Amino acid sequence: LNLIRSLEKKEKDHDETYEGVMQDTVELLNHLIALYSCHGLLVGNAQKAENILATQSQTMDGGRRGNKKGNKVNISKAASNDHDLSIVARQQESSEDESLIFTAVLRVLPPTANLESSKEGNNSKLDNDQALLIALYLSYVSQYTQRIIQEMDTTESTCAVAEYELLAQFGKQILAGLVTTMQLVALDIVARNLPGKLGAGYSMECCLTLVRLCDLVHIQTLNSAMKAAGSLVTLFGTKLSRSTSLLLDLHTQSLRFLTVSDSSVQESAARLLSLLPLAGGVDRKSPSDLWNIQVSDILSALSRVLEAVAPLANNNNSGSVEGFPGRDSTTKTPTATMVDNWVHFVRRKLSDESARLKCFYQFTRGLTKAICCLLLQEGLGNPASNASLVDVEVDIQRILGVVESLVSFPLSAETVYYKTKKRLRDEVVDNGLLSPRVIATQIANSIKELGHDILDCSLAAMGGPTLLPYARRIIRICYASILTSCSGPVRKIMDPSSVAQLEGKKRRWLHLSIAMRARSIKSVESIIAAFGSDNSGSGASFFVSRLSGRSATASTDGERAIALVVGCFVEQISTKKTAMGDFDVDWGNYEDRMHLIVASSNCLSTSMISCGGYLPFKMHSLIESAAKTALSVLNKAHQTPLQILAWAPVKISILQLGRNCVATPCPDGASSLLVELLAATAKGLENDMDLGVSLAAKSALRLCDTVCVPRAPALLYISRAVDSSSNNQGDISSLAKDLEFARDEAKQAKLRAEEADASQREQAKAKRRLRDETRQEKSSNGKKLPSNKKIRTQLTKDEDSFTIDAAAKLEKPGNSALGEEEEQVLRQEAEEDTSLPEVSDKVEVRNNKEAKEQGAEEGEEDDGLPEIFAGDGPDVSD
Repeated sequence: LNLIRSLEKKEKDHDETYEGVMQDTVELLNHLIALYSCHGLLVGNAQKAENILATQSQTMDGGRRGNKKGNKVNISKAASNDHDLSIVARQQESSEDESLIFTAVLRVLPPTANLESSKEGNNSKLDNDQALLIALYLSYVSQYTQRIIQEMDTTESTCAVAEYELLAQFGKQILAGLVTTMQLVALDIVARNLPGKLGAGYSMECCLTLVRLCDLVHIQTLNSAMKAAGSLVTLFGTKLSRSTSLLLDLHTQSLRFLTVSDSSVQESAARLLSLLPLAGGVDRKSPSDLWNIQVSDILSALSRVLEAVAPLANNNNSGSVEGFPGRDSTTKTPTATMVDNWVHFVRRKLSDESARLKCFYQFTRGLTKAICCLLLQEGLGNPASNASLVDVEVDIQRILGVVESLVSFPLSAETVYYKTKKRLRDEVVDNGLLSPRVIATQIANSIKELGHDILDCSLAAMGGPTLLPYARRIIRICYASILTSCSGPVRKIMDPSSVAQLEGKKRRWLHLSIAMRARSIKSVESIIAAFGSDNSGSGASFFVSRLSGRSATASTDGERAIALVVGCFVEQISTKKTAMGDFDVDWGNYEDRMHLIVASSNCLSTSMISCGGYLPFKMHSLIESAAKTALSVLNKAHQTPLQILAWAPVKISILQLGRNCVATPCPDGASSLLVELLAATAKGLENDMDLGVSLAAKSALRLCDTVCVPRAPALLYISRAVDSSSNNQGDISSLAKDLEFARDEAKQAKLRAEEADASQREQAKAKRRLRDETRQEKSSNGKKLPSNKKIRTQLTKDEDSFTIDAAAKLEKPGNSALGEEEEQVLRQEAEEDTSLPEVSDKVEVRNNKEAKEQGAEEGEEDDGLPEIFAGDGPDVSD
């Protein structure tokens, strides 16, 4: 607090000591963050915590009695006598000492006066030092709050409760300061990028879309502020329900920063939005109801943005909010108001199409992050332990409708592009804000990727059993996504029925993106892991499929998706891929191809182990054939020019696919035919320079050995005798008990050492006390003590020891008596001089060599490094 006051008085450009004080403040804040995040504000002092809690309870009791009578709180009424009053005063002083840190936080946060002056156009920009201090203090608040949350969830110790009470006194003030900080940063962003235009009708929500952010002043400060606000909301919960205006301001600021270009700020804003429902509301809505409303508002906002900017297809699934439980369709929420203002700004204020495109993508990405954070509840440390959101209701149909709109966006963009005449392709689409050319060439695949993000988050948040009634629709979405992402040859060979729908006179190009293809395959892997096989045939249906031939024709959407994944996998590892010329050239580099091969291999591995015996014989044979091709190419990699096989993740994924094929039998019970090929390939990669590849190869070899070597049941089972005296390390339970016993012994040894140190200190204090009493007795008996100035110490060296001889002894005559001041100085020096042992006349101190030898003989502890850390290097022998 003194450092903060000193900084407030100094000027940055005119005071030479400013930099030193600033450096000391930063170092102190870093130290406080490291200390309090590990040990808490009270550092485990239970006595101080009890005093703070007692003060809080007495203050609350006094406040209740005072409020009833309409008088001020009188502490004397809570205490029965003067002794109680002194206890209360000491407790209040103890709690005030720890609360000074929060006083310093409030001094660092910008006051409301700075915000008002910035709105009026005065020059009150944030500088780097002020932003750094704000970020450090808010980082401290976040770490401190997170520690309290963890302690309250696990132990609920006295220190954690006392720290919670201390923070609760300043919680609302800190939240109000955080809102002011975010508003001031927003004003500073606009002032730096649009000077002189604050009064020209520019909307704050819209200006943040096109501005440039400074890393230290803006991004770091905003992330720290929103993270601290989210931690405080999580800690206090429904106790903030009466602070309606404060929660509304936090909601407005979070929505505003969803439009910025920085991904980390959008992530922080999305997390804060997902935590605000935990605070409840004064309109008798529970956190679950508010969470439902929040999800509905974000989905409606995303649909509204898509329809306003790029209305490519009619969508009846995601635009309406009617029918959602707990919502009134006539009520206009703050989210809807903000989206309307944003659409109005883009339509009326922006004429440049590139600026409109940037605004559209950034805001869509921010809303997608908000939906994902709400579904995954990422702001909560452990969502399963939070009981306030146990009865939430998710409108899965609306979520899937939004996902379909996003995933089908590239196909719709290409369709609209080719349906539009060439001279009109640069004109804005009907009822939209972008042209078909810009939509199809610059943003279509990016919007599709956002749809996959929402789908994967839904699967991760709700799980396969919850989404099982919607499994066919979800599988259909993923199948359509990968179908529109595969190359033309793969579609023609693996799914001939779809060629007539996608091929035509107009040549398409968005499906050639390798990165988008890998992203679609990852979603297919997720739905296969969640739902398994979608084949509804009986267990004997594999005989019919086996007799009908090994055609690649699949019967369900899931099987078609797996077949397309096989085609993509074989296409990338084929030696003929580079000889195709300019036909169907993919977009991507070697790293993108590597990610595609890894994603395809992982998806096929997941299909084998998730579907198991329910996978039809023709699909099982198809996957095994793809694995055989990959292992063969990998086994002969030194003979082929495929550089893609040199990547370690590719080798690991192919070996994993081979292991899963060998471990999963065919539907008719037959074993795999890949054992010998897998063993040969793994043998060649056993000594690979990459550790991951080497471990994967050794794992494959162990599996092949287990499968190939026939093993019969033993004719005689022999039990080994266990020596009770020895430590049976093979038994995990006994090992755990031994570890616990060793840990207890270490604790007891530490306690004994601490007790021994305490006893030694007490003995030293007793000796000093006895020495003082002896000197007082001598002085009272009239004996003259030497003057402090005439004390000498003579060191005489003998052969084996040093002798310390006092030149002026206490009995030496001729010295004048000491005055009271000199006697007090002598006594203080005697108390401080603890290095000399207690002797009467002479003290013999052995030399260092003899002392070390005696310590070694007596077994004293050596704090030096053990021999293995001596630093002598390896032994060299002839």
